Amino acid sequence: MDEANKFFGAKEENPYTHLQDLEALCQTSDHKGVPQDLYRWLLFPFSLGGKAKEWHKAASREAKGKWSELVGNFCLHYFPLPKVQKLRREVVDFLQEDEESLAEAWTRFQTLLKQGPDLGIDEDMCAQTFYMAINKASRMHLDGSARGSFLRLTAKAGIELLGKIAENEALHKHWEEYIEACRQCLEVM
Repeated sequence: MDEANKFFGAKEENPYTHLQDLEALCQTSDHKGVPQDLYRWLLFPFSLGGKAKEWHKAASREAKGKWSELVGNFCLHYFPLPKVQKLRREVVDFLQEDEESLAEAWTRFQTLLKQGPDLGIDEDMCAQTFYMAINKASRMHLDGSARGSFLRLTAKAGIELLGKIAENEALHKHWEEYIEACRQCLEVM
């Protein structure tokens, strides 16, 4: 693993993001019969550098070959409770930004939720928190898309609806960019 992708244990580094990247890397190769957890265990130290590599030497002995225990200790060490509390506050205090579309806000909210451990926020609370954090125009859009009231949907249905809205917005954006590129080509001719 190259130095740019290694985890060194700096305060601004996120162990959860690092583990997601490591997992994606592990999924791209054939393990040739090696169990998934053992493969991760063997690859993990090569994804670390500096203080994190030193931490691993001690922690791997404590984990006694259990990947889940090593990961738990890694996250606890590099994402301690104060960081978890700060992230939880950021989620609860989330607000849609000016000029941010509903889909962009939803994507940013989801990204925020994935930056750490399970925050104990269930799907209902997640959907309600997001709904209360968006502006009036976005709420009207969401309520209209829900055929009345977004908050009357089940959390699962609400989250699926938000996913569809985000997907549609991305398609429309690409379509608009394509049309604009075609117009520019025609102007050149």
